[in-house]
Amino acid sequence: MGFTEKHRNAAQLTGVAKGTFDAVFNASIVGQYLPAKEEASLSFDFLVNQPGVHQAASYRTYDTESNVGVVKGSENRSGKLPPLSTRLHVNEFAQLTQIGGDIGAKFEEYARVLAAGVATRLIQAGSEAIAGGKTSIDERGLKFEIDYGRKPELTSTASKLWSEQDADPIADLIALRNTYKGEPGGIHVPRNVLYQLTGNKAIITAHYGRGSDLPARVSVEDVKGVFARDGFNVITSDEKFLDTNGVEQVVFGTKQVVFLPKQGGTVYDQALGTGALGDTLLGVTAEALKEPRLNGVPGIVAGALEHDDPAGFNVLVSALAVPVVRNANATASLKVLA
Repeated sequence: MGFTEKHRNAAQLTGVAKGTFDAVFNASIVGQYLPAKEEASLSFDFLVNQPGVHQAASYRTYDTESNVGVVKGSENRSGKLPPLSTRLHVNEFAQLTQIGGDIGAKFEEYARVLAAGVATRLIQAGSEAIAGGKTSIDERGLKFEIDYGRKPELTSTASKLWSEQDADPIADLIALRNTYKGEPGGIHVPRNVLYQLTGNKAIITAHYGRGSDLPARVSVEDVKGVFARDGFNVITSDEKFLDTNGVEQVVFGTKQVVFLPKQGGTVYDQALGTGALGDTLLGVTAEALKEPRLNGVPGIVAGALEHDDPAGFNVLVSALAVPVVRNANATASLKVLA
């Protein structure tokens, strides 16, 4: 059964859904590093660990063949884009109370709610991809994992958990930076970890520059200042979401520090329209291919389905989407709390 034309058509509801999706996803830190990218595709296919610098082309003499270029990347990842959809029912009572009014307003409301849910699921997937170098899906019979090829040594644990007062956070960060082999654009430190470090001996000593006559605690801003002296720009996000089980989660988790590249990426990333790590690919849904008004448009789509038992409508929002991390080695994670 196709989308109904009553009250709101699929093109109208898709416009509403796209607007909400963009607003929610773009506001997330995940959207800043893996921006949404619509592509007329049913699958994903990309090279992992593409470098941020690129080999120069070579000159040639006249009337000679051009050299064959090489796209750098360690391995290929490919597969079908997984479907993601959700719906809400507009029941008989809602219809009856809208007699003489506009039930289409309820359609739009539900399209916004559902689109925000799709954006949230992709934020969850992107958060997992950035922090852990992998994305795993195990829902409703769909089970698979994308390993983005991050070097194993870039997933590390502090020499002593930072819940211990005599832990040395700076030494742990420097050790991971040496493995990272470069300067991160920033390090994401959960707020609860920053609070934990306000009583850390090494941090307090570094802040005051002496080993005696020290207070029991310093401020969160003092902790950030100590990190900054050693070249670690602290990024803290209070962003939260409800996962597929309805459990509240913090983006990137509460137990690890995550190394991130410079926001915006390289000039090459900007020219390609991707983020510093890649993008979140949205392909063409079956609904978009079937519905004439949508004309095979890629990205999130929405529409209302009419049914008779009981009389009512289902508002549906659908997408084919997955995070595509092309440069997972530009991230690293350090587990600092149990």
